[in-house]
Amino acid sequence: MKYTILVHRSNYPAEVIKLSAANKEEATKKAKALNYKVLAVHPEKRSIYFSFQKKFSLDVFTEKFLSLQKAGLNVTQSIEILGKRETAEKNVYENIIKHLREGASLSDALTAIPDVFPPLYIAAVKSSERTSNLVEAMERYLKYSRQTAMIRRRVLSAITYPCVLLALGIVVLFFLLLFVVPSFSVIYDDVLDGLSFPAQMMITMGQFMHENKGWVTLVTALSFAALFFCTAHPVWRKKLFFTVLSIGPLRRRAETFQLSGFFRTWGMLLEGGIPVMEAMKIASELLTLTHPQTLNTCATLISQGISPARVLANANLGDEVAVSLIEAGENSGNIAAMLSKVADFYDTDMEIEIDRFVRLLEPLLMICIGLIIGAVIVLMYIPIFDLVGGIHNI
Repeated sequence: MKYTILVHRSNYPAEVIKLSAANKEEATKKAKALNYKVLAVHPEKRSIYFSFQKKFSLDVFTEKFLSLQKAGLNVTQSIEILGKRETAEKNVYENIIKHLREGASLSDALTAIPDVFPPLYIAAVKSSERTSNLVEAMERYLKYSRQTAMIRRRVLSAITYPCVLLALGIVVLFFLLLFVVPSFSVIYDDVLDGLSFPAQMMITMGQFMHENKGWVTLVTALSFAALFFCTAHPVWRKKLFFTVLSIGPLRRRAETFQLSGFFRTWGMLLEGGIPVMEAMKIASELLTLTHPQTLNTCATLISQGISPARVLANANLGDEVAVSLIEAGENSGNIAAMLSKVADFYDTDMEIEIDRFVRLLEPLLMICIGLIIGAVIVLMYIPIFDLVGGIHNI
């Protein structure tokens, strides 16, 4: 849920920011973590309508900003030029320019718009302010963003065809029950009691759906509308996501996907100069399937000087290969590169699992849909065969 928060910082006037949080306490905590003094917190009213306005693209913004930086323009000039050229989310550019003109750093200006710029992006910019290499930091973030987007696209493309296949099977089954079965039931009115139980059930269901065609269509349309709403609305999409991932095999694959993002993010932040604990705290926000207490315990143990590889292994946040690679990174003093290799290892493992899943699921779906539709057709024709056999016997 989104909250509108009135905040204040020293040497700056009061302003309004928007944050996503489960409740007011969490929203207040997030605002304070951004070094704001919270004056008021109000839940944002949600509209039942969906907006088709073009959304702010962070990757496109970064690429254009990088081009202007490489051309020799300073930060403020680059943002001003982009603000004049871009029409989508123009208030974002105006907000950044306002903070920059007030003397704030770029990371502080981005922090004021947390709904557009995630903590990871802000951390990358903040690290560049320490090393005076903004271009390198943003290029590193773009590389990370493209890698994660590529994995996400592969997952979506893997489940698209099975979903389409399943939807078509349901449509064909509904067509048979709504139109074909009722037509055949007219033939069997006089001999309905003599039919097998499955045939009687199918014909009774078909007659009921045909007689209540309007209600069936309405319920089906409402079901699809509810499914669309759940997938489009952020809160319900998250609930649906966690419900689906509660299934054992899917949960394990989702944990692998999140671990890949966690290690890749952690490595990117370390490479940018962010301290180990701060980088781990930011990266741990990606582990939504892991209990927060586990992550807090890991952070405490690492801060006490215990090897990160051992801590992660004891918390089941990495298999033997991941632990071995992280230990090698600790010994060589290049843990950031090893964390990226761990992420690559998980990505490769997940690609193999996705390919195996698709190759197994597609034929299974086709067989199941074929069996169901075939059973409906066979049950419709068996009584005709019985009648023809009876006529021949006469």
